[in-house]
Amino acid sequence: MCIVTYLPSLDGFTLTSNRDERLSRAETLDPAAYPVGDEKHYYPQDQDSLGSWIAASDTGLNLCLLNGAFEKHISIPPYRKSRGLVLLEVLAFGGPEKFLLENSLEGVEPFTLIAISNHENLELIELRWDGERPFLNHLDPHLPYIWSSSALYDTEARRMKEEWFRIWLDKNPEPGQDEILSFHQHSMKEDAEKTKLLQPGNDPQTLSITTVRDLDGKRTMRHHNLIKSSKSEIELP
Repeated sequence: MCIVTYLPSLDGFTLTSNRDERLSRAETLDPAAYPVGDEKHYYPQDQDSLGSWIAASDTGLNLCLLNGAFEKHISIPPYRKSRGLVLLEVLAFGGPEKFLLENSLEGVEPFTLIAISNHENLELIELRWDGERPFLNHLDPHLPYIWSSSALYDTEARRMKEEWFRIWLDKNPEPGQDEILSFHQHSMKEDAEKTKLLQPGNDPQTLSITTVRDLDGKRTMRHHNLIKSSKSEIELP
């Protein structure tokens, strides 16, 4: 869970996530529908935790999670619950605000969660958990955003990515899905050159890129498994 971008358009949005993880983790399952009560939830599943880092519900809620909150933290396991399972619980509760009314995040490793609802009105919420308290922020859903994991990148590296993003947007004011994917792949290459985190054999690596796209009332989830060089796509209600 490394780099996430949110790009609004006149008729919807595109949410894209690079997933950085250790190659030693179990293979991720391609996105699929999972029944939860009267709903279905859609996500690629991490077989180690049975959680996920990006997910959508059939009621118009879309979530994505990055490791870390504001700055790099010291990981002190064991933790009470996987962050990937927290994401699915937030989805089941209908969003971070409802989740926080009835649940504590104590014992969960720091994270940043992005929530996008397009059920009635487009809404964008950022939840950061620093290990001690939650920080909930409503963002302007009509502006583009980029997030980089504070667990992997220091302040200067995150600032650099924001600058890449700004320059890219200047050149691509209305990017399509292929252009967005290209940006995320370009960021991987820049990481490999500048941080050496993503070179083959090093740990972690970018294992996949997943996009949730909501345009003209049609939603899709597209998953690129970079380890297997495979692609899959499912339609969302």
